[in-house]
Amino acid sequence: YPWDWAGAVLRAETAVTSNVPFTYTTGASIITRPQIQQFFSIDRPTYIVPGLDSLFINMQFEEIYTAGSLHHVTQNNATGANITSAQQFVTVFFQQPLFQKRIDLEFLSVIDTADGKWFQPGVHWQIGDNYQLDLYYNTFSGSKSSRFPAQFWWADAAWLRFTYQF
Repeated sequence: YPWDWAGAVLRAETAVTSNVPFTYTTGASIITRPQIQQFFSIDRPTYIVPGLDSLFINMQFEEIYTAGSLHHVTQNNATGANITSAQQFVTVFFQQPLFQKRIDLEFLSVIDTADGKWFQPGVHWQIGDNYQLDLYYNTFSGSKSSRFPAQFWWADAAWLRFTYQF
């Protein structure tokens, strides 16, 4: 939905999945539960420096509701993070193109209301028509029982990716 007064675009999405798999810890088996996901977003281009392309700002709120009994139920992955009936995430993303959109400075912040935080500053460089280079740093913090530190303990580092497109 275009929000002309604010110069922004609003988005909302909903997804309903009737059989999301989870691990039932007492019987070491897989069970399913219904899940509803709701997503709200605001996208807004903003001019910070005259003469440059606009800074893209994106703010999101996501809520995941899992129905049914969650006693002795964990996520079906290697970490086995606990499941709560409602999970909320707030995301803020900034992207500033430079040098005729050949370089993008980016910053991603995801906050889990269960005390998990993910910050990712980065640089994306479109070297030529077929080459690109990405350099970014992931840092995760918060409670070890929250979803981010528990699931992404291995990714708390700097990352470099070179891509060639045929």
